[in-house]
Amino acid sequence: MTKKAKPLSRPETTLVLTSSVDGRITSSDSNMLDKNPNWKMIPGVRGYLQQSFGITSEPGVYNLIPGSRMSQAGINFRTGTPDREDIRLIVLDHKRDLTVEGINYLARCVNRLIVVCGKVHPITKSKNIEKNLSLITQSRFSREKLLNSLKKKRVKKVTIQSAGKLNSTWINEGLIDHLTVIIYPLIVGESGTPIFTNTKISTVRPLRLIDIRPFNLNYISLNYQVINDKVET
Repeated sequence: MTKKAKPLSRPETTLVLTSSVDGRITSSDSNMLDKNPNWKMIPGVRGYLQQSFGITSEPGVYNLIPGSRMSQAGINFRTGTPDREDIRLIVLDHKRDLTVEGINYLARCVNRLIVVCGKVHPITKSKNIEKNLSLITQSRFSREKLLNSLKKKRVKKVTIQSAGKLNSTWINEGLIDHLTVIIYPLIVGESGTPIFTNTKISTVRPLRLIDIRPFNLNYISLNYQVINDKVET
């Protein structure tokens, strides 16, 4: 007899890993590890790399990303009034990669923005912030406490697109319910960063395949349920 799972004290989570056919692309740019960081600017390749966020964005689901990713996209230097997209975004910015101006610009780009940062981040002292922006401050970053705080904000589902080391920590702490692997129609070779570089999984996590979905431009998405130690059957 199958026991009913207890309600989660946190949002339902999906970790997204992006990979080329030969397993090179990381889920966050890591040019320090790339033998040739310019390969991502090759015509055609750049178009593929820009598609992943759109593929994983779903109505009502919050997308969690590192502030470094937005900084690399040049968000700190953008001005004006962008077209607002129906996206709910959570940005981890304990390392203060984003400026107050960059955060406010990003808030104007999306439906709702939650910034997770330390208590000394400049945004915590700013009196001029966008109405759709809210903050979660932590003296020391805790993934579990963050998810609990998001639950209190009525966030039900989170799609996580973080970097290699952080990816392994989410999994090791049993905080990932689903895993999505998006395979790009690219062969990168030695130029790119191996997808699992600097990733150490301390315990075996079996996966149950839920579905396989093809997308336009020859993408494939593999969707798994993560079998955590606490799951009872």
